[in-house]
Amino acid sequence: MLPDLTTLTLLLPEIVLILSATALFVGGAFRPRAAALAILGHGAYLAGLLLLLGVEWGRWESLVEQGATVSGPLSLDYLGQLLRSLTLVIGLLLSLVMSRTSPDELKTEHAGTLMLTIAGLMFVARANELVLMFVGLELISIPTYALLFMGRRDRSTGEATAKYFFLSLLSSGLLLYGLSFLYGMAGTTTLIGSGSELGIREVVASLRAAATTAAAEASVPSTPNLWMLAPLAVILVSAGLCFKLAAVPFHFYAPDVYQGATAGNAALLAVLPKAAGVLAFTRLIVAIFPAYATAWQMAVIVSILTMTLGNICALWQKHVRRLLGYSSIAHSGYLLIGLSVALVADNDALRAEGLAATLFYLAAYAFASIGGFAALTYLAESGKPVDHVEQLAGCGRSHPLAAGVLAVSMFSFAGIPVFAGFWGKFALFASTLEMATGATYGPLSGWFATLAIVGALNAAIGAAYYLRVVGAMFFQSAPVVSGSPASDGSAATATGSTSTLSAMVACGVLVVGMGVVPVIGFRGAGFAGKSVAATAAVPAVTPAVTPAVTPAVSSAATSLGSSP
Repeated sequence: MLPDLTTLTLLLPEIVLILSATALFVGGAFRPRAAALAILGHGAYLAGLLLLLGVEWGRWESLVEQGATVSGPLSLDYLGQLLRSLTLVIGLLLSLVMSRTSPDELKTEHAGTLMLTIAGLMFVARANELVLMFVGLELISIPTYALLFMGRRDRSTGEATAKYFFLSLLSSGLLLYGLSFLYGMAGTTTLIGSGSELGIREVVASLRAAATTAAAEASVPSTPNLWMLAPLAVILVSAGLCFKLAAVPFHFYAPDVYQGATAGNAALLAVLPKAAGVLAFTRLIVAIFPAYATAWQMAVIVSILTMTLGNICALWQKHVRRLLGYSSIAHSGYLLIGLSVALVADNDALRAEGLAATLFYLAAYAFASIGGFAALTYLAESGKPVDHVEQLAGCGRSHPLAAGVLAVSMFSFAGIPVFAGFWGKFALFASTLEMATGATYGPLSGWFATLAIVGALNAAIGAAYYLRVVGAMFFQSAPVVSGSPASDGSAATATGSTSTLSAMVACGVLVVGMGVVPVIGFRGAGFAGKSVAATAAVPAVTPAVTPAVTPAVSSAATSLGSSP
């Protein structure tokens, strides 16, 4: 284990963001509209990115060769480095989109609060300890409440904020209860151990081996086997993370909150909690409970229900942000496809393939979501606020750039070739088909063959409402209203802000670039997948290793029964 001072140096980008947020809060109290503070808000993300890509570049190369190591509560692997970099890019893009839409008197508070959410996601990306994981997730949720409330001062925004607040509290309670079972099973809060220090992964593997041995010998263990708590831990942790992902059955808040939020806040909700959910699911479930039937079966069922419900409900939506809210639910189902493969795979190669497909799809979805909501923000700044699909009619002529970027996002969501979303779906379905056709998986083939078929059908359903949005922009004429500018946009001179335009164009270029040259994205995602796959391999432990059991935990285990 590395010294504490070295551990702190590994958090330099996060420290830069937190110090910058503090400076914005304090400086904004005296000069809320100072231009220097706005520059600081954008520059902090660039500074953190330079630290990751510059100062820590040698660490990137070593992680490719050596795999994961541990430094205190931090996991040093390629997944953490890659997702921290992606998070900083996302933070910069969101900062550009939201810089003009926040209230003038709260601009610095808005920018600082957004920085804290980005720092929270970066903590989750590297967390190797339950407390740090939970603190990182809450550092995303709590500032999000404030951002939602600061977006607009109307009744719909207040209602959306209240819904998200109370349901987020429920999900945090479920997650914390599940984490308490993990701690009760292992007697430690460390996820992956190092050296002679055992982590939750090693102790859980030992408990599982002991339960399997006792079942094979038809014997009753002399002490309660805490492996009986595993189903409760998996279900409760997964339930808490399903809220972050907006996955069934914890999806119902998303459409209402998206509809009541501003386009910038909707972009934040679409990306940051979902990325946190994928990362936490990878660290807490995939790495600790590999090939565990309760975990992968639940992931497959939730994936099918989530993408089906999201796509079918989106077909009937006329409100743009509500439509994209149901779309985000459907994309959570796609993300769970790759996680399901990673959970059940019995070899590192296929496990890494499922994780790499998930990470690539997450990046493609993030850039397409931010680009789409940035286009809606740009249209609102240009004097054409968009709430319903019909209001997009004629945008292809009056605002061709914004309409083009929004179309690129819709095409990527639909999985149309030469866009990033196509390769993401292709990789997810390919890993599922490999699982379904593998000779070694036997009865599991039916599960994943069904998953692949349902996923393909949902991709076709999704294309229907995505293309409806594109059709409204380019194949419908804007209604002519007496005294209004011409529907062809010839009299419209208002344009959106430069910051929103920059974020919108950058996202469009990234979505197209990842589609034209996908090998770059898959290379990084592949390295990250391999680093987690090696960690998720069941460690070689002896069944004799058991954690210290408190009387209360022992009593709880006894009450659940004596059979594994």
